[in-house]
Amino acid sequence: MRYAALLFIGVAAAQDVRVMPRQMPTAPAAPQETVKPEDFGSLTGVVFNAATGEPLRKASVILRRTMEGGQGGMQPVSPSSYSATSDASGQFTLKDVPPGRYRLMAERAGFGTQNYGAKGPNAPGSIISLGRAQHMKDLTFRMTQQGVITGRVLDEDGDPVMNAMVSCMRQAYVRGRKQWVPVNGQNTNDLGEYRMHSLAAGRYFVSATYRPPIMLMTDGSTGNASEESYAPTYYPSAASLDLASAVEVASGGQVRNIDIQLRKSRTVRVKGRVSLASGKPVRNSVVRAAPRSDSSFDFMPRMGRVDIDGRFTIAGLTPGSYWLVADSAEEGNRLTGRVAIEVGAANIENVSLTLEPLPEIQGLIKVAGGGELKMTGLRVQLQPKRIGVFGGGAGAQASETGTFTVKGVNPESYDVQVFGAPDTHYVKTVRWGQADVTETGLDLSQGITAAEFEITLAAGAATVDGSVQNDKQQPASSATIVLIPQGSRTENAQYYKLTTSDQTGAFSLKGVVPGEYRVFAFDQIESGAQMDPEFMKPFESKGERVSLKENGHESLKLKLIDTAENR
Repeated sequence: MRYAALLFIGVAAAQDVRVMPRQMPTAPAAPQETVKPEDFGSLTGVVFNAATGEPLRKASVILRRTMEGGQGGMQPVSPSSYSATSDASGQFTLKDVPPGRYRLMAERAGFGTQNYGAKGPNAPGSIISLGRAQHMKDLTFRMTQQGVITGRVLDEDGDPVMNAMVSCMRQAYVRGRKQWVPVNGQNTNDLGEYRMHSLAAGRYFVSATYRPPIMLMTDGSTGNASEESYAPTYYPSAASLDLASAVEVASGGQVRNIDIQLRKSRTVRVKGRVSLASGKPVRNSVVRAAPRSDSSFDFMPRMGRVDIDGRFTIAGLTPGSYWLVADSAEEGNRLTGRVAIEVGAANIENVSLTLEPLPEIQGLIKVAGGGELKMTGLRVQLQPKRIGVFGGGAGAQASETGTFTVKGVNPESYDVQVFGAPDTHYVKTVRWGQADVTETGLDLSQGITAAEFEITLAAGAATVDGSVQNDKQQPASSATIVLIPQGSRTENAQYYKLTTSDQTGAFSLKGVVPGEYRVFAFDQIESGAQMDPEFMKPFESKGERVSLKENGHESLKLKLIDTAENR
């Protein structure tokens, strides 16, 4: 169960499947008219197998609203999502759908998830703008089968290794940086076999990590200065990614016999004790050792159980810099602790790991100029600037007076975001004590001290809309439009905006913070790549410059950028 939880965290962090800056949900404008039953429309289409052309039955087709309020300030309508299942001929129909802007997706076992209009795996697809009483027909999904990697994990004698942790990794953008992120993982069976499914076509690296028997995680022996154990190994039998062989997976392909022979290496044990600040031992916890490097997300750290006296042993560590991290729930509170260690050639003894409650931060949201805003719908979110071993961010709902308390805040660096504000408002300033951290973000990595935390929202958010055309002067649907801040704001995710064009090539970005931007329309773009300056460099001349003032509105005609051609 612990492994499954860590795997989930890793997959979710990679985030963002498209690792994109999160955008503030928009609130509806003042209702102007009510949606009537005669305004409802429908969508019909068919789902095919892209490889064979045969219709696919039992595919789940889901339609989700992209913004509240529909079109023209109409009153919000429930529900916000609709679903149907394709029949034996692959046909589906979604009925009684109110006008509005939607995203359409299809799912089926063995085929993964596909967004309507998507030009590649994990691409966002096209927004569908449904008008009054509009009945859209001939919507087509051509679904691609997912790939599979199978193999065995063996020891140095060629014997199977049971319960080894096998992971499948690919490179993805995480907050503008390429990192190795997990996409699948599982334990080997009694024959040393593993099978990783639901893989999109692409290039992967596969690794295996030996898990010692439970007695090696808890015993009290001292052993030698170091010992031989199985080090984490990459296919086929490499000590690092640099020496590993990549595995190419085709659409719907099965890659077999990806056998990994574990490497023996000199390893050490780390032993210590977990306690509360009072000295009382902590029980029923697990200590994990995770590399301190943030170049990749380690979702299979070495672990050691804590015994009834608070003692733990972690075996099989290779030299390097690690965090020892533990969590527990004692006396009704979530407690956590971490300590940095350097692993060399000798065993490490008597490490002390003290667990304490994570601190909380109190703050206030106000409106510039004393304007009125319903505060109870707002949520403050602290979004970590990097993936780490300490979990995700933390957030809190605002009270009627705008006060909020964020609990369980880890010592990290964060971007501060506010969700639930109308698209007419934006975050104008964020202050931590005497410091203005609006653009830089909130740096709590050196510890959290008491300070006044104040967020000011202001009316006057800008809007950018328009249309996208291809090189044939035709409307370009499913184009990815990205709004990229200029100057010192490029490190802060809250200033980035992203959307896709609808079936007519139209797009709209609301709730934009006033400032200087470039706007690009890509035929396709890798998830999160817009935050990477090196990726964006060849496209600098392709973007439209916009200077947005408060309440500004720019309407643009964008040319579709062929991503591959310009790189």
